[in-house]
Amino acid sequence: MEVGKTSSDEIIVPDRSKTNVTWISDSGTEIKLKLQKNICTGLTGYSSTFYRNVSRLFPEYLLLNGTVKSFNGSYDVNSIIADFTIHGSSCSNYTLIMKFDHLLGNYIRPFCGHWDFKAPNTSNGAWSSFGSRLVDAEDSYTICEYNHTTNFAILMSPGGRPLSRAHYFPLSLISAIGCGVSILFLIITIIIHVVFWRDVSDDGTKVLMNLCVALIISYVIFLAGITQTENEVVCSAIAVALHYMFLTDFALMLAEGILFVKMVVFIFNKRSIVNQLIPPCWIVPAVIVGISAGVTKLNGYGNHKYCWLSPKTNLIWAFIGPALLVITINVIVIIITVYKMMTVKAVAAKTPKEKSKIGLKGIRVMLPLFGVTWVLGTFSLNDDLVMFQYLFAICNSLQGLFIFVFNCCLTDKIRKGYREYKRRRANQMDLKLSTECTNNDNLKTAHRRQNVYTEEMDDTL
Repeated sequence: MEVGKTSSDEIIVPDRSKTNVTWISDSGTEIKLKLQKNICTGLTGYSSTFYRNVSRLFPEYLLLNGTVKSFNGSYDVNSIIADFTIHGSSCSNYTLIMKFDHLLGNYIRPFCGHWDFKAPNTSNGAWSSFGSRLVDAEDSYTICEYNHTTNFAILMSPGGRPLSRAHYFPLSLISAIGCGVSILFLIITIIIHVVFWRDVSDDGTKVLMNLCVALIISYVIFLAGITQTENEVVCSAIAVALHYMFLTDFALMLAEGILFVKMVVFIFNKRSIVNQLIPPCWIVPAVIVGISAGVTKLNGYGNHKYCWLSPKTNLIWAFIGPALLVITINVIVIIITVYKMMTVKAVAAKTPKEKSKIGLKGIRVMLPLFGVTWVLGTFSLNDDLVMFQYLFAICNSLQGLFIFVFNCCLTDKIRKGYREYKRRRANQMDLKLSTECTNNDNLKTAHRRQNVYTEEMDDTL
């Protein structure tokens, strides 16, 4: 227990310099009260109590959305229980920040809780998250923010196994190398299409070029800024930029899917729709990010580990939701495209083995463009499935390489563009040589005429 009175605008308990109790002095659990300056004046009395081992005496009930539910093994109290109260102050403008050390490992999904003695349909109350906000969560501790004082603790779900730190470095290295390789081959892809633009330019090429540019920007921001967590404002700005660029990537992947459907279903519709496709791919993500940033006031954009959307808040769904929608639509597009390819008369008459080759050829071209490899990200969210985390890192960081291989090296359009480019260059060279020969002939004729004229003048003289 700790009791005190102060005129300071910040109160921190426990004061470890005044206690020899090891479970307190060795614990990182801490309460910090911040009073509003120039509003809260005078002395503020406070009292705090840390309960070491009474968590199992509390009824296992949780108040969610106004309904009391039993834990049923889904949650356990995974911290000491701390009480904090302020006395003799009329000031209600304060923020209570609490850091809880976890008592046990092998737990996930922290829940910032306080004991609500007035929970409905209970005799003694229930745990509630009302008036709380998850600020940060690590393997060993969780930080919460509250707008009131009472008894506090962290609830967590048992059974999770945090990703071993041994995998952090290789996964980061794979991502960095893969992104670098992708940037290089995306630039090469752009250069090749610009050189052959006259022969390869169509709706698909224009969307592909926009996708390449968007991916390059995404990779550059990711490599340069994902770990720039020293400055909170800069980190939030980087997280906002990444959120926008990744949504733009998916929007352009959706545009690729729409073009494929138009090509295989509406075969005789030759009208270009690229001018109706590309602008929304850059505008709609900006609207989503703007609304998300405005509603959350940038809360959840970046943390002390990464400059990205916090997976501990609902903000992450502002990315996962649109991404899953695009992936679902593009999977349907792949099914429709392969079905149409298989039912074409020229293909239908082929053997099953030949049909499989044709189907696989179509799928391998579409997968890098449609973002379907992001499905691996769904499995990689489970820390127990480390293999999927490696597959996700490899496939998505090398997306630029796959785009180059399947849209430059293995496509007939680029080969045709290269042949036409060579033919034009040869014609230009022939025309140049012909022009030079003509000029030489004209020069020789002029010289002969000049010589004849000179001889005639000599005879005259």
